[in-house]
Amino acid sequence: MDATVQAQIVNQRRFAQATVREFAAAVRAGDHERCAGTFEALGRVAYGWRRAMRAVANAPAPDDFRLRFLKLWVENGDDLRSEVSDDLVLIKALWSLLPRYIGPAPLTLYRGDTLWNRRRRTYGLAWTTELEIAHAYARGLCRSSQGGSVLLKTTASAQAIISAPAQGEDRYGEQEYLLDRRRLERVEVIERFTQVAPG
Repeated sequence: MDATVQAQIVNQRRFAQATVREFAAAVRAGDHERCAGTFEALGRVAYGWRRAMRAVANAPAPDDFRLRFLKLWVENGDDLRSEVSDDLVLIKALWSLLPRYIGPAPLTLYRGDTLWNRRRRTYGLAWTTELEIAHAYARGLCRSSQGGSVLLKTTASAQAIISAPAQGEDRYGEQEYLLDRRRLERVEVIERFTQVAPG
């Protein structure tokens, strides 16, 4: 391998490691501004966000930082999930990054999801107390997935609820709760929808 190329690879690795370390240190310190300063760099690092989420999985953030990160999640959660591209890594990190759920439990919650996810038990994180909201996702966005979609119902214990954006601003009115699918005891299909072409 050419020495110049080798040097570039070494520099990229060092930059990636330094960026992930800086993100994790900012989270542990509860420094939201410092943390936000790493976001662009994490997007340029191979698997940057996944590595960053791994780095904070066992480092609980201070409470005020968690509240600020919740706002970031509400605004950019789908993008962050896509960047991490590993739900189990993301779930472990969110236990450290988001405000803990405090409230009644168990809760009956619903989700519209793809048949693909149902078959593999790879449900997404966002669930709702509102049946109609989950129904809208099941018969809409999820329906163009291979095999169609399903409307799901679960009874979530407090130990399965990572956080409750619904208890905050709930700017989209979705009554959202984030669940750790590994801790769900039973998930049932209450309605199925055949696949339709994207439109």
